[in-house]
Amino acid sequence: MGPINLLETPFQNLNSIEKQSFYETTRYWSTAKLMSCILKHALHWNATAIIVTHNHPSGYLVLSQNDKRVRRKLSAAVDSLDINLLDHLIVARSGYFSFSDQGLL
Repeated sequence: MGPINLLETPFQNLNSIEKQSFYETTRYWSTAKLMSCILKHALHWNATAIIVTHNHPSGYLVLSQNDKRVRRKLSAAVDSLDINLLDHLIVARSGYFSFSDQGLL
């Protein structure tokens, strides 16, 4: 998973968004460690909203059960901190999948 984008200002004012990105190699991380890393950075930068992206090196845009589980857990975690999860994007050679565009957030 990565990069993870953290928006530091309210997302209604898109002209003044400051973006911070970090990249973590998370291939072998547990879901708990992944959530901890995302939340640590979001809190460090006082983010009001985040967009999470990760790739599918296979090139296929089929959602795995793990993709769905991570999205559910991430949504619950950021909701508890009043941080908006604007989107969770999966990128592959054939295109991208947006949880937001599909109404899955």
